[in-house]
Amino acid sequence: MPDTDYGNLSLGTTAGSPTGQFQPTTMNKLLGYTDPTNDVQYGGMAMPAISAASGLAQSWLGFQQLGLAKDQFGFQKQAFNDQYNQQTQQYNTMIADRANARLGYSDEDAANYVANNSLKGRG
Repeated sequence: MPDTDYGNLSLGTTAGSPTGQFQPTTMNKLLGYTDPTNDVQYGGMAMPAISAASGLAQSWLGFQQLGLAKDQFGFQKQAFNDQYNQQTQQYNTMIADRANARLGYSDEDAANYVANNSLKGRG
């Protein structure tokens, strides 16, 4: 079989080989080729290497996204706790105001009313 040459890109040759068999070039080995003597396809080494590099890059990006998700969760949790504490404090203030102004309780009765009806442990 004659040399197959397209410009400077040699696709392999059978000339000069001791058995007359197809001899793949380095480019053939990297990108893959089909042996013209028996039509067997051989995969190249470039695609598995590119796939491995892609997998490593995706793993790194996944860890970056995990860090961002943790930061976002912490921010949302803090915002929820702040809002909850503010609402609890507002409710407790409303209860104290109701006891002092609207219901006409004495100071002792108002303190008991607030103690019994406020949200404890918050605000």
